[in-house]
Amino acid sequence: MKVFKLMQYLMDTGDPEQLSTLSEVVQFLAMTRAFGDFYLKCPELSSAPFKSKVPYITSEPSITTVYMDGSEKYVILASDGLWDVMTPQEAVHIVDKFGTTQLYSAQSLFFSTASAALIHAALEKIAHRDGLMMHELMAMPQGPVRRRFHDDITCTVVYISHQQAVLKTADHSEQENAPVA
Repeated sequence: MKVFKLMQYLMDTGDPEQLSTLSEVVQFLAMTRAFGDFYLKCPELSSAPFKSKVPYITSEPSITTVYMDGSEKYVILASDGLWDVMTPQEAVHIVDKFGTTQLYSAQSLFFSTASAALIHAALEKIAHRDGLMMHELMAMPQGPVRRRFHDDITCTVVYISHQQAVLKTADHSEQENAPVA
């Protein structure tokens, strides 16, 4: 995201006025890449103090193409709140173990989804990192107080089915009308 490149630039130059402006911008960021906050994206819609370095962020999507070989079981889509505290390998391990006795302990909650298990594991890591018990972290009110400990965490696990689609043959045989999953 462009805001992080700008943050690095401003930290490198050490301009306190610009750092203060950036701090104000970061407070407003949520789903701004896709929705709203046009004053952070378009100079013509900006006014002081935001106008000097627009665009702070972009609504241009980051697109990555990944070719699948059929062995994939799922895709984990998550915000940086998860990836800031968990490696992809750790996330895969949790999803692979989801629903087995290896995931549960006397202290853990019952998770209805792999996504919930990932979020819980991330929050446990955050609590441990900051010298807190999990219940202490969870007792903090959401918002500015808790934001000092972690970013918002959003996560979805999409399970993939690699059933073969039946393609039309050159002679239009009866396979043509076979169901495609």
